[in-house]
Amino acid sequence: MMPGIEIPWDGPNSTWIKREALVTTGMDRQDILAASPVQASFSLWRAGPGSRAFVAHWLDWCSQRSLVSDDPSRNDLTEFPGFRGHRHDQALLTLCCLREQVVGLSLGSEQPEIDVRHPSQVSRYLFGEVASGQTLAGQFLRAAVWPIERFEHALRSRVKFGKTIHE
Repeated sequence: MMPGIEIPWDGPNSTWIKREALVTTGMDRQDILAASPVQASFSLWRAGPGSRAFVAHWLDWCSQRSLVSDDPSRNDLTEFPGFRGHRHDQALLTLCCLREQVVGLSLGSEQPEIDVRHPSQVSRYLFGEVASGQTLAGQFLRAAVWPIERFEHALRSRVKFGKTIHE
């Protein structure tokens, strides 16, 4: 499974996960606070008991309003210095990854000059335009990303994200 892309360039988890989510999940530890978030924009999963259990746990946490909402943490909990905002399902995905020792795809410690939320841009960044000389894993990832890229392109040509759709 590839749960998402590690995004260390915008600050550690203490910046993006509210204290209540850390305490409730039992993850309020220094190593968790210092770790990098995993972006939840896109993932690759292979169906199996391990990935199903992982996603079921993530869904369970996302089903708890106090963990996923923008509601402030309980009154007895203070946010850490530098906290900028809770990242909802992404914060909980990150905590699941750290709990299960699943790593996200690393693009390095510096933010690349691409939009890392788009699989097609990440694929081109990692593998270039030409598939020759790629490892079998790289060829598989490119093949898996191709239909997503086509769908994404078609969708973006028809829908302008961030604008209200009138029915």
